[in-house]
Amino acid sequence: MMDIIAKLKGALRGGASVELTVERWALDMVAAFEREAVATGLRSPNLDQLPTAQAVVQRKRADRPELVSAIILRLKEMHDESLSGGSSTHFYAGFWERGQALKALMNALLRANLPYSEDRLAALLDFCAANAATFRHMVPYGLLIRQVEYVAAGTSVRSALADAATRFAHAMRSPGGSGEKMVAVVERVLAGHGAGAVPLPSPWFDRARADFGGENAQRMIAHALTAAGKAKPSQAFLKSSRALMVNQGELVVQAMAWLEAYLPDPQNADPNEDTMRGLLWMLGSSGAEAMAPRLGQYCELCFTKIPNVGARSVKLGNGAIQALAIMEGPHAVAELTRLKTRVRYPLAVRKIEAALLELASQLNVSAEELEEIALPTYDLSLGGERRLPIGEGAAIIRVAGTREVALSFVRSDGREVSAVPQAFKDAAPDVLVAVRKLRKEIENALVGQAARIERLYLSERTLPFDRWRERYLEHPLLAAVTRRLIWKFETPVETFAGLPRTGAIEDVDGKPLAPGPDAAVSLWHPLMAGAEHVLGWRRRLAAVGLTQPFKQAHREIYLLTDAERQTEIYSNRFAAHILRQHQFKALCDQRGWRYSLMGAWDSHNTPTRTLPGRGLAVEYWVNGVDAETAGSGVYTLIATDQVRFTGPNGGPIALANVPPLLFSELMRDVDLFVGVASVGNDPDWVDGGPGGRFQGYWAAYAFGDLNQSAKTRAEVLATLLPSLVIAERCQLSDRFLIVRGKLRTYKIHLGSANIQMEPDDQYLCIVPGRSSQPGEKSVDSLVLPFEGDGALSIILSKAFMLAADDRITDPTILRQIRPTQSSRL
Repeated sequence: MMDIIAKLKGALRGGASVELTVERWALDMVAAFEREAVATGLRSPNLDQLPTAQAVVQRKRADRPELVSAIILRLKEMHDESLSGGSSTHFYAGFWERGQALKALMNALLRANLPYSEDRLAALLDFCAANAATFRHMVPYGLLIRQVEYVAAGTSVRSALADAATRFAHAMRSPGGSGEKMVAVVERVLAGHGAGAVPLPSPWFDRARADFGGENAQRMIAHALTAAGKAKPSQAFLKSSRALMVNQGELVVQAMAWLEAYLPDPQNADPNEDTMRGLLWMLGSSGAEAMAPRLGQYCELCFTKIPNVGARSVKLGNGAIQALAIMEGPHAVAELTRLKTRVRYPLAVRKIEAALLELASQLNVSAEELEEIALPTYDLSLGGERRLPIGEGAAIIRVAGTREVALSFVRSDGREVSAVPQAFKDAAPDVLVAVRKLRKEIENALVGQAARIERLYLSERTLPFDRWRERYLEHPLLAAVTRRLIWKFETPVETFAGLPRTGAIEDVDGKPLAPGPDAAVSLWHPLMAGAEHVLGWRRRLAAVGLTQPFKQAHREIYLLTDAERQTEIYSNRFAAHILRQHQFKALCDQRGWRYSLMGAWDSHNTPTRTLPGRGLAVEYWVNGVDAETAGSGVYTLIATDQVRFTGPNGGPIALANVPPLLFSELMRDVDLFVGVASVGNDPDWVDGGPGGRFQGYWAAYAFGDLNQSAKTRAEVLATLLPSLVIAERCQLSDRFLIVRGKLRTYKIHLGSANIQMEPDDQYLCIVPGRSSQPGEKSVDSLVLPFEGDGALSIILSKAFMLAADDRITDPTILRQIRPTQSSRL
């Protein structure tokens, strides 16, 4: 193998000034051809009919490389002349037409294999690379690369030609065009003749070059370079990667560090991103599952959006997804599962789903089962705890909730503390870094698994009792989530719901149940039970103080209405709302809907969620509102219309034919979009937005009838209020939580959280999070029945604040509560 250090040093020559010397006789022959071509009109000259052209192509073979150089030099001179004459159409057209004639002559010369020396061909390629903007459409670069292949045949290519060919390929390619394939062609040609490609000079390369001290590192980079131009790794590439990377722990860590040192910038992408993608594939083939979380985090970084630009690097993000799929192990599957809910680009999400499906197919299991069987335990105990020794003490990682993982430390005297002891910092700083990374990895996995379990509703997945117990109830990571949820147990003779608790499964009254091995287990849904039974479960959860990882006992139910039976194939239940488009888009991404931002261009699309396993999709029709746009031309607002369901062929499905649980869950998504993204939630929109155009809508939504999620919120508040310290100052009405402060009485809307003040329903604008006010800490200490309802927390926070309105210090709030002519109510 050629010494890659020498090659990399040679790559640094690319920025130098490049000259091309040509003998006078060749320049004279080219000038004669140009004059004759001009005389014929320059319209696709027939070289066979031009004596000057025949004189050129019939020169002896040894002279032809000089003639090619003369043509290229003349093209450069013509380009410079056209620029010196200004940017007029006359000069540009003359350059273009003459250039096409010269290009035709050059094609005729290069079709044959010419006797180039390596140095002469390298000089020609470097001249073309240095003048890429001039020659991109004039030089037949494919024929030039064929000359490289001919020169390389039967010998070992020297560094100068290898470097020049690689620089030429990178310089002449155009993003997304046919030139993209050229880099791969060059590297394949050179690699087949003992050369291979080289990284191009760049800040990333300059940082990584200092580490090329060992032979293994050189081999790794050389192999990564062969991935250039390929959308996915070949089996031969992966086989060679495994031979290089397996059991090479330091090499794997080094490669990962090189990648993490590069922060992708789509507006200034490093020319070596193909090499980096090759490194990602090699990491996947290494079998080092400890790298899976770092690959997942790097993938998430690559798909981070830069405003008005896009993802940092789709190429490297996709490469990280491919690397995790190549890795295959439980940690890799856990990362893919987590990324499915974290990545916000639909195409990337589909790649993740395709990777999971491919892995599942290899094991002959479903994608849902793959995510279950491949979930790592992270060496946690059944109680969700792991101890890692540090000197004479230990660090304790402990699952503390459904989304939180705590970290504490045991000192040498046996005392457990939350702060890191100084002795640990001094003795084992590297161990502390590893412990913190592991805690974050477990926390990320826990969040992803909570979202995955909630998605079980859409697949209506059922497991045999023993398998459910192994994969959910007794899994060290999932136990904390599983034991906060209600499960349905179905046997041939009965069906009942139970809550895993204190080593047993209890019914709604707390009595132990004994499901047999023949029981089938699925996630319980309130749609399956009567109102009294659902209410009983809510009371039971409150009695034992459980906060569920997502709404279950309090989950909203959406049943088909009479109006929807009449419209048959569409629902207007969530039509005629005005939503903030960017917030709506973020919710679509989070819930698995495909939607692209719309703006003042041809951008219309329909938010859609597809369930291939169920053979249907749901659409929520929206339109851009041109009353307000961002600086990029993207609509700030959208208006909503119908909800429709479609079948496998894209045709409409009658709403009555949609399975009730799927209908309820997907309509719940749409309600969430409206409930969170509606401008009616914004306290600053009291004037109706741009030009007051939406004042009527804002007023109707901000204080109007409650949607289903707001009705659920009212039921939760009815349960919570008696236990609050402000209970005597609060009461519920049909749409409001009424709070009697010491200065005034307030009505907090249970849907929008907007506030009116009695007696004349004067509007009170309070923007959440503006400042610390009385009562906010009281909300933090409350045990809520489920996670994820931000509006409920806002309503409670406002209630505590307004109950103590005489202690409010924010002047913007006080000016509204105590206007000059008002009196205490």
